[in-house]
Amino acid sequence: MTVGQAVPGMRAEQGVSVPAPPADEEICDVVTLTCRDTGIAGIIAVSTAMAEHGPRVKWFPERPSRDGPCLIVPIGAEPTVIVQGLPAAQANRAAAAVRGWVQANEVALLSLWRDGVTWTRDEVNAVFDSLTKSDLG
Repeated sequence: MTVGQAVPGMRAEQGVSVPAPPADEEICDVVTLTCRDTGIAGIIAVSTAMAEHGPRVKWFPERPSRDGPCLIVPIGAEPTVIVQGLPAAQANRAAAAVRGWVQANEVALLSLWRDGVTWTRDEVNAVFDSLTKSDLG
């Protein structure tokens, strides 16, 4: 189909274009999980491989923001917690629970990372419903 070509049942707008995202903007699929999902106070953001970083989760004490204070926890057997802008006491309280949750759910989280971008909502929901909740939260 060429730009401006009519599609049955749709009206073509001449000269309308969708702007490309800025070169430094990261395309990313993210799901945010609350305490009800994880057993951990705060919000955990889980992304797929669409992102430009390796497999990881981010924990936010409150609603996530692009550059807000958080913990970054790589998905793996022995994750090292990275503190980004959180007070030490708050980071220390959350780190053990988030690290333990990532370790307990490593297989499912890595599967989501690798393949989640191709999954349907039902498949994604099934994975999230199967995750082990933390008892340290």
